[in-house]
Amino acid sequence: MIIEKTTSPQWLSNTWLVADEPGGHAVIIDTGGPTEPIRASIERLRLTVTHVLCTHHHFDHVAHNAQYASDLGCPICGHGAERELFGDLDMELYKSNGSLIASATSSSNNEELDSPPGLRFLKVFGYGGATANYTLVIED
Repeated sequence: MIIEKTTSPQWLSNTWLVADEPGGHAVIIDTGGPTEPIRASIERLRLTVTHVLCTHHHFDHVAHNAQYASDLGCPICGHGAERELFGDLDMELYKSNGSLIASATSSSNNEELDSPPGLRFLKVFGYGGATANYTLVIED
């Protein structure tokens, strides 16, 4: 598994690139960090980015959504309860059983999601800082 990140010095927000293997599939988690290092890793590792996953709608987590969607042709995914707040949300996140994820309110409220080939699964944990937040945790 490949995990890389960039951090914006303006608001200390991260962008994560998570991939199964070189030449494989990847997802980007949040887009507030600088794009250049992530784009360089995508090219160097010959990755196909399938989705941008957003933990919530705050600007420091979605700043470069439109750029990644345009450049990579991948959908922007997030919590449906914040669809209107995102503005550019293409897809709501669903659990592996096909139902929409619920708004998590604590770390004991977790749900598994389907993920791209090669990634085991994503868990959703509550985060109290916005309307319907969660943190995406990649497990190997």
